[in-house]
Amino acid sequence: MIRMISFRALPAWLLLVSAGLASPAIARPASAVAKMHDEASLIAAEDARFAAQVHRDFAAIEAGLGDELVYSHATGRRQTRAEYLGALRSGGADYRRIDPSQRSSRVYGDIGVTRAVLAMQVGERTMLSSVLGVYVWRDARWQLVSWQTTPLPGA
Repeated sequence: MIRMISFRALPAWLLLVSAGLASPAIARPASAVAKMHDEASLIAAEDARFAAQVHRDFAAIEAGLGDELVYSHATGRRQTRAEYLGALRSGGADYRRIDPSQRSSRVYGDIGVTRAVLAMQVGERTMLSSVLGVYVWRDARWQLVSWQTTPLPGA
């Protein structure tokens, strides 16, 4: 006779481990995991990406972008990681200033979500946008995997 196992009876962490979806961080104390990738480190990573964009530090930009990146601009244009990096290198997106405000961040395991209002100068154009970023913690750093920009009135 085969006995069926109810998934409800198993702890959630056991299900994740058996499915191969659990982070290696599960084996570490929660305090150690929090220090590695908490909300403050997520905001710091986003700030570093903004600075790299303004200073055209392509090595830093590349390190902070996941291979699966989808970057959605305020115009509605969507770019892959390769397309976005190509636009930055060609000068098509000349970020001169990025000033975030009204920021918030949340970390859910190895996923981080940020929200902010950005006052930006791109080339000669000044913009005010609401942004949403989704990051994944991998290779001991936050990597941006999705970015959504919505234009705001007043810029």
